[in-house]
Amino acid sequence: MTTLAAHKHAAVAFTCVCALFCAAGAGVSTVWAAKVVKVPKVPGPDLAAATKAAAVAPPAQTEPITEPPTEARSGIDAAYEATGLNAFLRIFPFLLSSPEPGELGSPRADLTTPQWLAFQEGRLAFLRRFTPDDGLGPNYDAAACVDCHAVPAAAGAGYGDDQTVLMHIPPWSRGFAASVRRASTGNFVLERATGRTVRLTTPSLFGLGYLDEVPEAARAALEDPDDRDGDGVRGRRGVVTIAASAPARFGAKSHSRDLLRACASELDVRMGVTTAVRDDARADLDGVSDPELVAAEVEKLAAYVRGLERPPQMPLTGIAEGGAKAFDTIGCTGCHSAKIGDLEGAYTDTLLHDMGSALAGPGLGEAGVGAAGLALWRTPPLWGLRLRRRFLHDGRADTVLAAILAHGGEASRARDAFKKLPQQTRDMIGFFLMSR
Repeated sequence: MTTLAAHKHAAVAFTCVCALFCAAGAGVSTVWAAKVVKVPKVPGPDLAAATKAAAVAPPAQTEPITEPPTEARSGIDAAYEATGLNAFLRIFPFLLSSPEPGELGSPRADLTTPQWLAFQEGRLAFLRRFTPDDGLGPNYDAAACVDCHAVPAAAGAGYGDDQTVLMHIPPWSRGFAASVRRASTGNFVLERATGRTVRLTTPSLFGLGYLDEVPEAARAALEDPDDRDGDGVRGRRGVVTIAASAPARFGAKSHSRDLLRACASELDVRMGVTTAVRDDARADLDGVSDPELVAAEVEKLAAYVRGLERPPQMPLTGIAEGGAKAFDTIGCTGCHSAKIGDLEGAYTDTLLHDMGSALAGPGLGEAGVGAAGLALWRTPPLWGLRLRRRFLHDGRADTVLAAILAHGGEASRARDAFKKLPQQTRDMIGFFLMSR
């Protein structure tokens, strides 16, 4: 029996034995379980059904929010939390629908029992559907994480063009760039910005915990902002500039320093659910007291994302192996590094690179949430590439070939070398990439 299966069977057996004995007095929290839904097939906004379309700016922000102190548990509640029984009771109804080892969305095989429990609780958080009473809105893109991250399984990418979002950079104005968002009133609103916007596709979350564990020293070892080796590649780490300067590694512009803060940011920006976890935590004006989600619940969500296993990959043999060698020879691994620290197979250096004017988008340094300029983008991991329907940060490429040819800036040498390859070798590279 695998470790994961053992966890699941142990959870089921333990809960069956204990539930009748102590459920009445356990004081079980149902903050996530009460509003869990199955993975939906959610289409994009039906603009024909929209009942309102008005040019609005986001609500004015008030002072930064802080989380009230947590009351200490005592007595039987504390005992149940210490033994993990409360966690077992919360996840028990949903264990049978949990992905098995080898399936997309399954937990990592190296999780300890406490980490596995946290993963399963976080999975409920990921499926939870927020309502205006929970703090959803006032404007939002989705009511649940899984509404956007759903293809080909929960925690995957978006459905397509209907699962892209516009990233707006302050200050706000009545400019021409706009995105359609839902309002907590049930209507749609047309949200306008200055024009410094970019369409971003919804990324897959599989395997991100491995990248979260890469030491900063390993990332720093791959930096070369002055191009000392003369290969034209000038990778640099992202930087969060709010409160104090700190390295960042998540987000298209590398603007979140870890998965906990990345999750908090998405809750706030995409769903309007405020927390005190963000570096720039703010209150909103939706009538629900802030923070709308306590840090402990954000940590459950982060535990789920950390615990997601990487997508299964085909072995590097035959054609795929030849493609991997050619991929390295023409310089693609200057950014898509096959190894970072002790992590192999992600094919990313987690660094920012100048991708040229054709791929330029807004910089977040102006918003105080990072130092990534217009043409700087973080190298995404290549695992799970075959699961994507569209490619590049904005989904402009519908094939891997088109994505390669769109590379510019620091990737120009590798792109030009790719163009000169014989068709057979180019096909081998394509086969390698689609084996990831």
